[in-house]
Amino acid sequence: MSIKIKLFANLAERAGKDEIEVSAENVKEALIELENQRPALEEKIFKDENKQELSESITVIKDGRNITYLNGLKTELKDGDKLSVFPPVGGG
Repeated sequence: MSIKIKLFANLAERAGKDEIEVSAENVKEALIELENQRPALEEKIFKDENKQELSESITVIKDGRNITYLNGLKTELKDGDKLSVFPPVGGG
């Protein structure tokens, strides 16, 4: 199963790419696989080493919908789904 993860701003810079392809059954597995492929992202995506919660500063969108309003990290994925991962956004 092929899932595309699009990274934005400093996450893309850290990863060295702005798009990564992973194979996963749900959002949590996809983000863990992302960290496995791009170790520079470790400790940026999840709140703690148990990987039970996203960092407060990360927003994950699945096919245009925030996973917070779906099933969170347990949101199921199917072949061809796209995840967008955004770092904190500051303004002024």
